[in-house]
Amino acid sequence: MPAYCPRCASDERTTEGVADDGRSFAVCAARDHGEGGYVWEPTPPRGATTRGDGLGADLEIWDKLLECGPSDGIPHAYGDVEDAFF
Repeated sequence: MPAYCPRCASDERTTEGVADDGRSFAVCAARDHGEGGYVWEPTPPRGATTRGDGLGADLEIWDKLLECGPSDGIPHAYGDVEDAFF
């Protein structure tokens, strides 16, 4: 899946890589982003665990939160997901 640059909304000049610590990153080399390009962490695919550290990992809630959100791809109000979680 290509990484779309959040600044220019294109994937024509983006490349993806993995840092030494295992985190994924993407770089857009469009001219208007400067000499080093624009670097960001792309959003993981829907259904993937987004975090594996911190208090959320200790409480094992990250995957549970993802299960509370509808899988129809339509944005839903935060309160609806919060109610489903509780």
